[in-house]
Amino acid sequence: MDRKVAVLALTLSMLLAISSVPLVGILQQSGGHNVVLGTLMESVPADYVLAAPILVTSDDEFNATVWSGSGTEGDPYLVENLNITTDAGCVNVTNTTKHFEIRNCFFASVSTPALYGVILRDVTNGAVRNCIIRGINMGIACYRFNNSIISDNTIFNCSSGIQADSISNVTISGNIVYNNLHGMWFSLTINCDVVHNTVFNCTLGGVHLSVDTNISRFAHNTVHSIKGSHGMESGIQMAGSPGWIVEENTLYDNYCSINVLWVEDCFVKNNDISNSTMGIDAYNVNSSVFEGNTFSDCRSAMNFYDCNDCVLSENALSGIDYRGIGILDSTQFNVTGNSLDRCGIAIDGLTVLKWRHVVIDNTVNGKELGYFVDESDMVIDGAVYGAIYLVNCDGVTVQNGEFHNGSMGVCIAFSDHCEVVDCEVQGQLYGGIRLFYSEDCVLERNIIHNNTRYWIEGYGGIDLGFVANCRITRNRIYWNLGYGISVRHGMPAVNCTIVNNAIYNNSRYGISIRGYENTIHGNAIGWNEGGNAIDSGSDNTWDNGIDTGNWWSDYNGTGEYAIDGIAHSIDRYPNVLPNGTPSFPLDPIGGFSVEFLAIAGGSVIIAAIVLFIIFKRRRIP
Repeated sequence: MDRKVAVLALTLSMLLAISSVPLVGILQQSGGHNVVLGTLMESVPADYVLAAPILVTSDDEFNATVWSGSGTEGDPYLVENLNITTDAGCVNVTNTTKHFEIRNCFFASVSTPALYGVILRDVTNGAVRNCIIRGINMGIACYRFNNSIISDNTIFNCSSGIQADSISNVTISGNIVYNNLHGMWFSLTINCDVVHNTVFNCTLGGVHLSVDTNISRFAHNTVHSIKGSHGMESGIQMAGSPGWIVEENTLYDNYCSINVLWVEDCFVKNNDISNSTMGIDAYNVNSSVFEGNTFSDCRSAMNFYDCNDCVLSENALSGIDYRGIGILDSTQFNVTGNSLDRCGIAIDGLTVLKWRHVVIDNTVNGKELGYFVDESDMVIDGAVYGAIYLVNCDGVTVQNGEFHNGSMGVCIAFSDHCEVVDCEVQGQLYGGIRLFYSEDCVLERNIIHNNTRYWIEGYGGIDLGFVANCRITRNRIYWNLGYGISVRHGMPAVNCTIVNNAIYNNSRYGISIRGYENTIHGNAIGWNEGGNAIDSGSDNTWDNGIDTGNWWSDYNGTGEYAIDGIAHSIDRYPNVLPNGTPSFPLDPIGGFSVEFLAIAGGSVIIAAIVLFIIFKRRRIP
């Protein structure tokens, strides 16, 4: 064995405590799938013959006392029905070209993990079939392995189930690999098929596909219950591995079902992904296709970070807890024909180029997803759409929309003189209305409630960042998980007005303002769990300067009202907001006329997340 293999094997051996584990698992239904919960003790078949380790270093060493056959394709050299239980390696074949087959054998360690069950190096025309491998460092290891087959083996309690490096024209099929540190590991593969295998309960990852692949397929496999010792491991990890086709696999109960890192020209198609924290998580991926995949009951379906020129098409998403499709700091995406049920698309980036994508023919809850780029002077009937994005627009009005149970109701970015009026936004995963990198926009007479549906507090009702001269007025903003209105850290609002809104029963602050020279008055602000208002900016004004401030549920009726935060702001003309739910209309002089229902407010307490982004605004005309 070369030094590289020996060092790897010895390192892995220190990580694995060997115990006797079964061939048959106890199954329970989870999300429509069978999940292995426990095991039964295995036994070696009675007709297996106890044998010594096997070593073959050339074609001339297929010893007739161990091997039958003649080494041809029709009559390969054959060993079968052997029980090799040893603390040394079990079968080592190197430097051969004759046809051979290792079949129906049992390989295991005695007390300390053997280095390998089967190791095949510089081998052509080999096969390993229907073997059982238990408690060994490397179950089956292949190096420079060509025109060969590994099929229908059961490998468990090993450091690595199947490990292959520099292989070509190899079929790996029908294997069951479980309770290992690593399930399968492939690198430098050419024209290989990894098909119809089952991988589960592997501590450090299910399947790793890496390094310079050419036309290889990972297809029709089942990978599940990969959560690992860190709770972060992946069912399939593709790392630096261009050219893999990953298709028609079933993946469930994983932390991340498919993790894609530093990859170009890969295809991830028609996979069924469910019950996972993350479905597909991609970083630095270019010129790749993600098509026809289905996602259900995941926290996030697809996230892309710093990626370029990818196609997302005909994917179906449902039962997503946080983010449907996230396109973050990425460019030149083509997002076409995706079906988004109770979720949507979240886009972010520091320049308009990272928002300028082709997004067409997608649906949110059966309604069209409206993605408008470079539009001007138009009115959009919001009732037609399940969600609306305005990117680099000017003078566009969205009105009369009902945006329910998506990822985000309305998102406006790098746009000026745009308006959202008379819309209802509720039940969004990621936040109600988002207004970023924009000037002179208006949000008026909207009802924004019961956002965010994520498992922790999100961005709540109205989410602002790098906005100027905008007006938020006569909106009702309540029962959002997070802030009522918030300005993100490091992304100030400048010279905006927040007037005559009802903001109540949100789980964090009703208003969280950052920036300067903003004016906030005439609002009814009450019963927000984190506090009614916080000012982390400077030179913001919390009254009209004459006689009208805001109505506060926690004001005692005496003196000025102090606003939380480092700005030490005050409302000089506060009013008492009695118990109840504030409602419209406004009075003629612009103050807030309060009417009440009988039910007093309450709220929700959950931990929070704040996103920190530093931005230098560049808008493309």
